[in-house]
Amino acid sequence: MNRLALSVLAATAAAGLLAGCNSKEPGNATGAPETGGNTQSNTPTSAPGGDEAPPVTGPEISLDKFKSAPCTLVPAEQLSKIGDLREGRPADRQGQPQCSWEPKASTGGVAFTLTISKSTLSDYYKGKSNYNYFKPTEISGYPSANFDGTEGKNGHCGTAIALGKDSTLVVQITVRGKESPSYTTPCVESERISTVAIDGLK
Repeated sequence: MNRLALSVLAATAAAGLLAGCNSKEPGNATGAPETGGNTQSNTPTSAPGGDEAPPVTGPEISLDKFKSAPCTLVPAEQLSKIGDLREGRPADRQGQPQCSWEPKASTGGVAFTLTISKSTLSDYYKGKSNYNYFKPTEISGYPSANFDGTEGKNGHCGTAIALGKDSTLVVQITVRGKESPSYTTPCVESERISTVAIDGLK
C-alpha cells in the first residue's frame, strides 16, 4: 500500500474517532466526549506540508496490550485520582479502541474518553489549521498537543499524546456544567487526566 493510501486511511480513522464528538451526552460509550464546534474541522489530516511533531525522546510505551481491553488503560488506583467515576464503558470507533468514563454524580465533574488512535501526533500537527484551538504541550515528558473545534474555552478539550513512533493516546474531555471553574479552561482538565493516565502506564 503506498504512502498516499496510508495517509487517507489515517485521516479516515481520525475522522471516525472525532465524529463521536457530536454526542451531547458526556461519556457516551458510542463516542468520545464532545470537543465542540464543527466536528469536521476537528479531523487531523496527513496532507503534505505543515509541521512535524517533536520526536519521542523517552522510553516508548506500547498500547497494543490494551487494544482488546481499553478500559484497563487506567488502573483503578489512578482513576481514583481523577474523581468518583462510574465503571468505564468500552467501544470501538473505526478500529480505534476507546473507553469512556463519567462521574457518578448526576451533575458537575468531568466526563472523558481515552482512545488508542491510528493517527500520529504529526497528523494533528499537519492538520492544525483545521482547529480553532491548537497548542503544543508536553505530558509527563511526552510530546503532546491540545486541540478543540472552538476556542478551547467552552468545556471541551482534546489532548493527543505521542508515546512512540506508532503509539498515540488521545484524551477527550467534557466539563459538565458552565458553572464549573474549569469550564472556561477545559484543557487544564484534559492535561490533568492525561498526566494521570500516562503516569499509570509508565
